[in-house]
Amino acid sequence: IDCGCEGRKEVLNKLFPYKKAECLTDENVNYLRDMFSKNVNQLSIKQQNKITEIYLQVFNVKIQPSNCGSCWREKVNDLRSVFETQTQVNE
Repeated sequence: IDCGCEGRKEVLNKLFPYKKAECLTDENVNYLRDMFSKNVNQLSIKQQNKITEIYLQVFNVKIQPSNCGSCWREKVNDLRSVFETQTQVNE
């Protein structure tokens, strides 16, 4: 059965031409779905660690620890784009 990962990668590469994005794992999709549904305004340390882990897996870029809300917002928005693209392609 084709999981559609190649189609998702093609769309992600168009969205992020300077970052080669990988697909989210099912576990990460579920985590992000839960986080986005709660509309979190401020990330806890535990959430920051999980976002760092997911971002590394997807973009192969390690996020440096920061108290900068706008830096985290940018990273979360990148992951939101990947999440939305991947979940739309799967539907």
